[in-house]
Amino acid sequence: MELKDIDLGISRLSRQLRLSARITPLNREREKQRFFDALSKGRRYDPVFEYEEVCFDREKEELEQLRSSSAGKGVLGDALRAKIDFLASELEMVSGGDESFTDISAVIYGLPDQRCVEYSRQILSGEKVPGIAAGQETVTPQRMADIIKGEIRKRDLGWDCVLTSRIVPKMTVSGRDRTVYINTALNYVPEEVERLVVHEIETHVFRGINGTYQPYRVFAEGLAGYNETEEGLAILAEFRSGCLEKDTRQMLIYAARALSVAMSLKKGFYEVFAAMREYFPEEIAYRLVERVKRGFKDTSLPGCITRDFHYISGWLKLREYADKGGDMSILYAGKIGIGDVEWVRAAIDEGVLVYPRHLPRWCSGETE
Repeated sequence: MELKDIDLGISRLSRQLRLSARITPLNREREKQRFFDALSKGRRYDPVFEYEEVCFDREKEELEQLRSSSAGKGVLGDALRAKIDFLASELEMVSGGDESFTDISAVIYGLPDQRCVEYSRQILSGEKVPGIAAGQETVTPQRMADIIKGEIRKRDLGWDCVLTSRIVPKMTVSGRDRTVYINTALNYVPEEVERLVVHEIETHVFRGINGTYQPYRVFAEGLAGYNETEEGLAILAEFRSGCLEKDTRQMLIYAARALSVAMSLKKGFYEVFAAMREYFPEEIAYRLVERVKRGFKDTSLPGCITRDFHYISGWLKLREYADKGGDMSILYAGKIGIGDVEWVRAAIDEGVLVYPRHLPRWCSGETE
């Protein structure tokens, strides 16, 4: 089997998996209402989430076949095989139940180390004042969608922007679908609009669209382990564009995401919520914990999907990479990780891959 055939197979199976949809509770609004109803009466309640039941036996077999075919095909074959293993682990995570969910998530995404946790605590230190992130969320999802669509048209990117109720974050980007998805249930504060354009368009979309110019789809959809670099690069872009000076609450939220992961490894939903409520209004505290507990059915149990610490750990690693003179432009060749830079650069030099067409304004003096 040729590399392009393996790549196409990976893309097809990734589309069938649809991880974001698999870990979005079907009853999330009902459980949120139950949580706050109990809270108003002074009672503890841990949401019990429900998910679509799907069998992935056939997909697991197909992934194993693709893995066998990828052996002995050089560095690109190694990258595709790593992606196959990554997808196989995600399949196990979403189909294995609460007992194995966290352990598999830790294998896929890792766990926050002491440096990440301490840095997050440092950001939040002295900020135990409920309401610090309580800006008026007056920008509607429809208005945010109009802004994102306008940025896409202005830059002639050819992507779509879709309102949906099937995601937990405010906004998410799919390189596979060439689409920015916006949550219909959540508004935005005006200060975060510019930041989100930098974060979502000039990082996530640029990396995705540059990936589509590569000969393999995996560069648009994401190599194995790309997410930490993805989010760290987005925060670096926010910092260099001056957005974090305007949206001053955002680093607090990034830090809280990392701490929510660290705490959720040992605590249930309500306990983590109670800790986050010391820093944030109840609505935001709930969102923080819902993000990390999604994928779980019984959220009273310890455990979570661990990847939300990537915002802080990725920021620390990207900042160091940039300070040491790392090539920032190569990171926009697709959805790759810092660890992929050397072989991707070599592949570009050899003409196997292409240099990124879209670079953000702050990157190496380039203009979009």
